[in-house]
Amino acid sequence: MSFAARQMVQGMPAGGTINTTMTSGNSSVGGTFRGFKTTGSPTFGSITSNLLSDGKTITDFYDETVAPDAVLAISGFTSNPGQAYFTTAKGNATTKTSASATYGYAAGVATWTWLSNFGFPTSGSAVVQIS
Repeated sequence: MSFAARQMVQGMPAGGTINTTMTSGNSSVGGTFRGFKTTGSPTFGSITSNLLSDGKTITDFYDETVAPDAVLAISGFTSNPGQAYFTTAKGNATTKTSASATYGYAAGVATWTWLSNFGFPTSGSAVVQIS
């Protein structure tokens, strides 16, 4: 049995973990966004460390406040990690599960989208945890 399979059987996430701080940014280009985004346009916010324990990278973690929805994108995969790559994502004071998200994978990037916001501030810091 693979390491990832053993972790899932034991109730642990199959992927990387992180506990860090985001400096939330915002943009009103093409919508109203709050959080951290490095891909596409617009880009905004920053994060103390975006490297997960398994070497993958958080590229986007933001709220789109008009829709409202929230997006977490992680890059660096050589194959599809699956929706259960992590168990929970915490942004600001809100925790969501990977299972409750809509999941997608393309070109080494896995994306989870939720139909409600994490509540990232327009500016200032927010705790980010993936486990």
